[in-house]
Amino acid sequence: MKRVFMLLVIVFLVGCSEPYPAADQEIGVKGEPPKALVRAYHQQFQAADKHYVLALGFIHAFLVEQGFSVNYTRCFDDVLDVTKRTQAGFSCIALQAEQGPPTKVYVRVVIDEVLFNQLDGNNRLLLSVELFALKGYLQNGTTERLIDAFDIDVARVLSQL
Repeated sequence: MKRVFMLLVIVFLVGCSEPYPAADQEIGVKGEPPKALVRAYHQQFQAADKHYVLALGFIHAFLVEQGFSVNYTRCFDDVLDVTKRTQAGFSCIALQAEQGPPTKVYVRVVIDEVLFNQLDGNNRLLLSVELFALKGYLQNGTTERLIDAFDIDVARVLSQL
């Protein structure tokens, strides 16, 4: 009976052990990547103002197809509202997506700069796509396959907007 009890305790302890505490795999309040994840991809794109929603649509479709849970922040609307963009250095996270819980892969789209209503008519915005993943996902090739698919399906299109 004592052996059975010890065996159950060992199984319980092994089953509950994780390489990272769940708190380290949670997205921060301000969109910070989880502490247990490392940045695996960062690419900046430029899109004409008329293609802003289209660019995010391509990213959104890809993420949903890959099984991510997608969330838009208030920033998505703020980009289109000129009164919200009056402060210098306007930058915000427009889209967040995660695979989890707990979060194993986290993608965010950061609006780096909004240049609408330009006198020269060259209205555009700069946005960055960032991908963070657990180290195990980097080592087993899961992240590399995801990045390759993104580059083929989305990055090519974004670079032409």
